[in-house]
Amino acid sequence: MIERTMTHLNSNSLVSIAIETTGDNPRLHDVCFICIVLLDNYIKPSTQIVPFYTAIQPFRPENIDPETASISPTKLNNAMIHGIAPSLAADRLEAWVKLLDMPEGKRIVPIVHGWERIHSFLREWLGFHNCKHLISEEARDLRTAALYLNDCLNHRAKPMMYTKVLPSFIGQAHNIQWLVYADVMEKALKQAEIYRLMLGISNS
Repeated sequence: MIERTMTHLNSNSLVSIAIETTGDNPRLHDVCFICIVLLDNYIKPSTQIVPFYTAIQPFRPENIDPETASISPTKLNNAMIHGIAPSLAADRLEAWVKLLDMPEGKRIVPIVHGWERIHSFLREWLGFHNCKHLISEEARDLRTAALYLNDCLNHRAKPMMYTKVLPSFIGQAHNIQWLVYADVMEKALKQAEIYRLMLGISNS
């Protein structure tokens, strides 16, 4: 049984989600890499279950946009050759969520950067109903959190923490290096670490 000690989540499970896509428009482009890391009560990677990690073959390869794709050409080529079909990846994600042994109706709660964009791509890939069934809309968005913390600091007449809310700038404020073409596993882990540090700022 997966231990859940974050009681305020009401038996839902906190995770960090990172994706890579073939462009910036979810109606035209596809998720080609995804990593989901289960987090413990300390917002650190859980040792109870391995992360969900997979490469996905683009469903619409003719729409790949090298200018806006969030992935290097080499890794994109890897997804084209070695990735699994989108429908199979969705089935495997559902099986992974079942391993979390949550009560009926409970979902994973994501930490992300740019929830609106991420959610749009996940919904396009999984389908509206399946996405809603698996993933909570109550996301912890680093971008929104950074804006909120800047407002809090300003209210206290303190210097703002984040000069910009891009992931590289948010990471830099916490001495965490964020590389644009880093693997989704690294990004998911760093998102969790950054969010944990942000919570410390909110309590100071």
